Amino acid sequence: MSTFVSLLSREQLERLPERAREVVEYRKSDLSLNHIQGCPLGCAYCIRHTYGLWDQHQPRALMSDADAVEQLIRHRYFQPHVTPLQIFNRATDPFLPAVRPHTVAVLQDLDRRRLRNHVLVITRHQMKLGDRDWLNQLTHLKITLLFTYSGIDNKQIEPYPSHVAAESLSR
Repeated sequence: MSTFVSLLSREQLERLPERAREVVEYRKSDLSLNHIQGCPLGCAYCIRHTYGLWDQHQPRALMSDADAVEQLIRHRYFQPHVTPLQIFNRATDPFLPAVRPHTVAVLQDLDRRRLRNHVLVITRHQMKLGDRDWLNQLTHLKITLLFTYSGIDNKQIEPYPSHVAAESLSR
């Protein structure tokens, strides 16, 4: 039931745009879990802007990881072993230092349930050597990691360097 980033109060949650309060989002191809929101990377093209989260630079939790997983598996479109999933793909980066423990907790929770769903994780942040170890311990989920690499060399558009994603691929 722990959170590693600050948990928003009820009042803070109510001030969020309605779409940003949606923890499990149905998409035509999957369900997307996004109970952590906020990112300091500052990429101008970030999708979090379409959710009204322009100024959310500090990752914050809408609820605990366990509650978020429960919402996900109880979602009317969730089918165990079938429904493709995405984790933290619209309002934060799953491998930010403050978000990484939440990514680990969510994936381990789903894996402990022996779910074999396909899970897509997209990051542009640095993968650590230890990330490979815990990812390899997931025995049921089918994990796909994608690394965002744009090569944009304009700090106003992309302040976080693209070479980090390229280096993460080598891990």
